[in-house]
Amino acid sequence: MDLAPQLLPQGTSLIVPPTSPATSSPNFSGIKIPSVHTERMESGTESSKTESASQVENSLEDRIPKIGMKFCTEQEAYDFYNAYARDKGFSIRRSSSHNVKNTTTIKNRTFCCSHAGIRGPDKREENLNYSRPETRCMCQALMKISLKDGLYYIYEFEPEHNHILATASQAHLLRSQRSITTAQLASVEAAKVVSISNKATFDLMAKEVGGNENLGFTHEDMKNKLYSKRSLKIKQGDTGGLMEYLEKKTSEDGKFFYSIQVDEDEYQILCMQQFILARTRFSIF
Repeated sequence: MDLAPQLLPQGTSLIVPPTSPATSSPNFSGIKIPSVHTERMESGTESSKTESASQVENSLEDRIPKIGMKFCTEQEAYDFYNAYARDKGFSIRRSSSHNVKNTTTIKNRTFCCSHAGIRGPDKREENLNYSRPETRCMCQALMKISLKDGLYYIYEFEPEHNHILATASQAHLLRSQRSITTAQLASVEAAKVVSISNKATFDLMAKEVGGNENLGFTHEDMKNKLYSKRSLKIKQGDTGGLMEYLEKKTSEDGKFFYSIQVDEDEYQILCMQQFILARTRFSIF
């Protein structure tokens, strides 16, 4: 094949149309041009993730007790240690304390794990056929605070435990993590007035906060709180005087007997029954 250039006949001219700058751009077909906007978005996403992880880490670090940390009140220190205990999976209680001389102001306070020490003998168990399980195992975990210049500061902290800790799904059942607030108790009492059962009230309150683990107390806690509040009213009223009289008569006369009837919520309804004559007749045979 002849590849030599061909010459135009003499007297003819070649007209070449002008090339437009818009159509003369180079062909970048098959070449991937990176997007600056996409790179910036990806970089921003990675940066935000790093910042979020750093914030979470710093938040968890701030929840760990450290020597020298200060609190305005003893209750604030208790709440802080209790929040740390929930994260770790153990329950706490107030232990020993010392007051400022001639005042009721707390000078030193020790918060310890609920498994600390050894439980002393319980006289109530002498008349029972069973005994409560032992829960204390000399755990040394604690946090101590002291009052100085109007603030409480941590001067001793022991994080190690000698027992198994609760899991995250069990933490809400720990004793120090359960308490019913005044507002919650008022809601329960209002529901009781309109004949809503305790169980229905508890289920509704749990649903409103996203589950039992977020409620802060159990069904038994709610029932016990209602019972103790009603019992207090009974002791302060005429029924309390009647209860004292019945207990006194029982101690004076071994043949005197009375019974207590309870309603569906296990509240006391007094029902006195005197079987002196019947028991006397029965003793003859």
